[in-house]
Amino acid sequence: MDKRKTVGVIIFAAIMLVSCKGRAVNVPDNDFVLLENSVVEATEILRNSGQINQKNNDMTSENEEVQNEDVQKQDVHMGMTIKRVSRPITNDEGKVLANVYYEKPVLLDDCEAAQKINQFFEQEEKIWLEGKAGKITEYMDDYYTDFQEGVELMRERYGDEALIDFPLHYTISTIITLLDNDMLSILQIRDVMLEHKHCHYYGYTFDLKSGEQIPLNALANITPEGLKKIIGDMGEMYDALEGENYMIHYGEDEIAMNYEYYYDGSHFFIIINQADGLGIEFQDGEIREWNGRWGDAYEVTAFWYWIYPLNEEIEKEIFYTEEGERSE
Repeated sequence: MDKRKTVGVIIFAAIMLVSCKGRAVNVPDNDFVLLENSVVEATEILRNSGQINQKNNDMTSENEEVQNEDVQKQDVHMGMTIKRVSRPITNDEGKVLANVYYEKPVLLDDCEAAQKINQFFEQEEKIWLEGKAGKITEYMDDYYTDFQEGVELMRERYGDEALIDFPLHYTISTIITLLDNDMLSILQIRDVMLEHKHCHYYGYTFDLKSGEQIPLNALANITPEGLKKIIGDMGEMYDALEGENYMIHYGEDEIAMNYEYYYDGSHFFIIINQADGLGIEFQDGEIREWNGRWGDAYEVTAFWYWIYPLNEEIEKEIFYTEEGERSE
């Protein structure tokens, strides 16, 4: 599979039809929790952290009715779930031309920390589905409008039938990578496909006692220079990582790289969505899996995830692994 996948949608879809036939899901080695198996029994975890309130366990599993939205909900008693909020773009006959959704993590508790985390992702849902400016929309107020205009252009070029057979994508998929007594860590994969298809990644690690995000340097022995070593040769913008500065600039945007990660309890996954030479709309994100060690024990693996458009299977592609060469 080529590193940069900029293929016309009709050719791309035909290739994917062949590629996906009989393909098994290639998911991460970690025990990630996907949507179809997204429920995490978190009652004891949150209670042990002192952040759970006793409440009625008689929760019912029912779909929320929201105008112009198809909300798929999975409930669990006082635990955690992922709720997909879907707003597909259809033609006049109701046929889906583009899959549009946001998978929202939901802590099923009313403690202050859980409320703060839930409110964060509720805002992210609005940013994505309403096209507001934010990190997942490249800080553009018209990001979703641009996608909608792109859908109309694709209809003109290829016709509705082609898009009905191979719907376009504007989606955020969510994976829970860690939920323990103290922390919640989440990976989100942004998948946007018009004539070209690209995936980008967003990581969040929360303190379950405060509801605040935890920076990478609070969990690991890492300086800005060490972070730059792990990222590797991705462009001059990362030269700014020195001294006590974890910030880089990408155009007019300022990005705190010590928050661009997720965690599985043993390894740190550093996210790189920006690189010199190409705009984010013409490149895919990358991830660096770091074992949290330096010297002879140092190990970093560079990879990305790819979501197949026809069946939403997730595949991991590894670029390289480095061992024991970079000292902090």
